[in-house]
Amino acid sequence: MFSEPSTLAVPDLPNQARFFVSEGRSDWFAPDITLYRCDFELAHFDDLLFEQLGIACPPSVRRSVAKRRAEYLAGRHCASMALRALGRCAVQIAIGPNRAPLWPHSIVGSLSHCHGSAVAAVSANPKYRGIG
Repeated sequence: MFSEPSTLAVPDLPNQARFFVSEGRSDWFAPDITLYRCDFELAHFDDLLFEQLGIACPPSVRRSVAKRRAEYLAGRHCASMALRALGRCAVQIAIGPNRAPLWPHSIVGSLSHCHGSAVAAVSANPKYRGIG
């Protein structure tokens, strides 16, 4: 399952960055699927975290309530970390039709968030296209 939760330690972030309380990575689905999860607290969300974590906040999200912005940030953070775990460069995951994430070429993936948790599952293996 998930590795032991740990506090996100990013030295250049303010205390609000503790909005990501714990993170973990798992490959228990299959060796070539990476699942990355984080727990977050809305009370510690700050819009400055988008810039500090290198995640673009699109206009449609910027106009949303804080809960939606926090969920978006947490989900995109998980996607970035999962892509890195696959050995891929982190890229911006744009919003496609029906608010679905647009994954980089040759990557399949899925994002979800609910009740203070976010998760991303990604793979470079096209046989898993059903996860996206």
